[in-house]
Amino acid sequence: MAPPIPTPDGYWSTNAKKYFGTTYTMTNFVALVNTQYANLGGTVTTADSNTTTSTPHVTAQKKTVTYNHGGNNETATLANNYTNWTVYTHVKGTSNSRRIGWGNLSSDHRGTKVYVDSRGVKRGGWSGTWYRIRFAKNSTHKYWVYRKVLNFPKVTYSDASGKATLNTATNAPLYNHVLNSTYLSKTMGHTGSYAADTQVTVNKKGYKASDGTTWYRLILNGKPYWTQAANLTF
Repeated sequence: MAPPIPTPDGYWSTNAKKYFGTTYTMTNFVALVNTQYANLGGTVTTADSNTTTSTPHVTAQKKTVTYNHGGNNETATLANNYTNWTVYTHVKGTSNSRRIGWGNLSSDHRGTKVYVDSRGVKRGGWSGTWYRIRFAKNSTHKYWVYRKVLNFPKVTYSDASGKATLNTATNAPLYNHVLNSTYLSKTMGHTGSYAADTQVTVNKKGYKASDGTTWYRLILNGKPYWTQAANLTF
C-alpha cells in the first residue's frame, strides 16, 4: 500500500520543524507573500473577509528645469578643475542637449573670464544648477556648464532691518539680486523713477569681498529690490 501523500500544510509544518526548529504552515507562507506583495505596491485580498487593502504605487516626480535669465553683463571665471565636468549645448539631460566636450573648444581655459547670462535649476526627480556661458560678451556661441565649473564673486549675506531714504538723484539701477552673484540679476528699475525722499524698508544685506561693495535688499511699493549701499541714506 502506497504511503499517504502529505497535505501541503502538513508538509510545510513537518519540514519547517525539521529544518528551522519551528512550525511554519501554508497560512504563514501566504501571509508572508501577501505582506511582501503589498510592500511592492500590489493589492492584497484577505482570505477571511471581503475587504481589500491596497498600497498605492509611488508616482515618480516630474523632472523640471527652472530658468533665471540675467542681464547679460555678469561674469565668472572657470575653475582650475573645470574639465572634471564637461560642456553641453543645453542643460544636461534636457531635450536637444548634446555633449560638446572641452577638447572641442581647444586651449586651456583655467581662470578664464566668461560671461554668464542664464541659470537653470533642476527640480523634481533630478537636481543640479547649470549656467549658460560665452567666452566673449557679444559672442553667439553659448555653452551650458555645471555650477562647479564656475567661480563667482563670493557674497556674504546677513539679516538687516530699518528704514532708509532712496537716493533718487543718481538714477542708480535696482536689481532682483545682487549683481554678479550666483543667482544672476536683472535690472528691474532705477532710483530716479521715484520721488525725492522716498522711504524704503531694508531686510537683507550682502557684502562682496571681491570689490568691497555692500548691497541691501529693500522693499519698495511692496516689491523687493537689491541696490548698493551708496544708493541709500540711513
